Amino acid sequence: MNDKQASLDPPLWTVRGRFMLAVLAVISAVGVLSAVVGFARQPRMSAAFAVLDVRMTTTIVSTSPQVVERSGGELWTAPTLGRVREEPVSPPGPADYYVRDRSGAWIYVAYEQVGSAGRWRRVATARPPSWLTARQVDALFIRLRAEAGVANASRVAMGDRMAATFTTRALSWPYRYSGLARVWIDDVTGQPRQIRVMTKRGGATVTILTTIDRMGVIPSTTLPADFFTPPDAPATLWDRVTHWLP
Repeated sequence: MNDKQASLDPPLWTVRGRFMLAVLAVISAVGVLSAVVGFARQPRMSAAFAVLDVRMTTTIVSTSPQVVERSGGELWTAPTLGRVREEPVSPPGPADYYVRDRSGAWIYVAYEQVGSAGRWRRVATARPPSWLTARQVDALFIRLRAEAGVANASRVAMGDRMAATFTTRALSWPYRYSGLARVWIDDVTGQPRQIRVMTKRGGATVTILTTIDRMGVIPSTTLPADFFTPPDAPATLWDRVTHWLP
C-alpha cells in the first residue's frame, strides 16, 4: 500500500466506530418502537362512557332433596359498547361475556376455567340480554311498581330501610323471566333490593333469590381497555402486526 492509498483509507478504529454507532442506532430505534408499542398496549379505556356495576348474591333453594346453593357475582353493563361482563366472585371463576357480532346478533361467550377456550353461542332472538343503564333500571322497576298497583304492593322493612314489595310477570332485569316474580324496591332510591322467582328443575321446585348488594355507575376510564373483550376473541390488526415485538 502506497502513501497516497493509505491517506485515502480511514483508520481501522474509525470504521469500527461507525459500525458500533450504526448498531447502537438500530438498538435505540428498536427500543423506542418497543416502548411505543408497550405504551399502546397499556390497558386503558380511551373513550369515556358510563358502565353500570352491580354486585349480586344468588341463593338457590331446591325442595327435593333440600339443597341450598349460594353464590356471589358482579355484573358490568356497557350499553355504549353493547357488551356485558359477568364474573363470579364467591366462589371465584372465569368471567363470561355477551358481545355482538358484525351481523348484530348477540353472542354469549362462556369459559369452563381460566385459560380454557370459550364456548361461543348465539343467543336466541327471543332471549336477547338486558342492556339497561342505571336510569333505565330505576325506570323499569318504578314502572313495574306502578303496574302492580297500590292494592298489590306492600311496604316491608329490609335492614334499616323500607322497601315496597309486589309481584310481576314482566321481569327483564337482571335476567328475563316470564313467570311470576316477587320484587322488593328500595323506598328511597327506587332501585331493586331483591328478586325472587320459582321454577322447576327436574321434579323439584327451585326458588331463586337474587339480592342486589350494590349498584352504581362507574366511568369506563377506570377499567382496562380489554375489560369487555373475551380472552380468545380474534386478534386485531395491530396485535397481528406487533405480536413479535417485546
